[in-house]
Amino acid sequence: MSIEQLEKTIERLRKHHESSFLPPQTEELVQKAEQKLDVTFPPTFRHFLRALGSGDVSGVEFFGIVDARFDHGPPDAVSCTLEFRHETDLPRHLVVVFDHGDGTRFSMLDTSRRDSRGECPVVCFSHQGGVWRELHKEADDYAAFLHAQVESILDRDGHSRAPARDEPDFDDGDLEDDF
Repeated sequence: MSIEQLEKTIERLRKHHESSFLPPQTEELVQKAEQKLDVTFPPTFRHFLRALGSGDVSGVEFFGIVDARFDHGPPDAVSCTLEFRHETDLPRHLVVVFDHGDGTRFSMLDTSRRDSRGECPVVCFSHQGGVWRELHKEADDYAAFLHAQVESILDRDGHSRAPARDEPDFDDGDLEDDF
């Protein structure tokens, strides 16, 4: 999926009445997150971080970057990934971007597999019995993953088109209210 198509999904998120995202993140902070995880983010995930940071729609969280401390847990992809690396031996090439809500299945960027555009697939992994197992590839890149998830949420909620609103619901930065 292209950056242009990703932008359409991002615009839909911004306009949806039940979405809440943190302010977009700076390039400097995105680079700091990459250094902290010792990975390079694929272009579409990097674009999501620069456009929306992290947040949720209809209560479904999309992990990204919360702030430079990287210590918030969901929806902070960096802190979740670091926690899983420490507590469950998560392989270093995986980056947690989504929790399926059952405590065992997580969507992850597999940064060890890159296509010619520098994109990497989003893969569903399960953690049970102390072992990470790849279940299936969810999307060829983060843009396709985000689009599919957003469509699923809106279909579930009965919204064929996101209701428009004037301004996106950006967080005021007071994380204590949110976590």
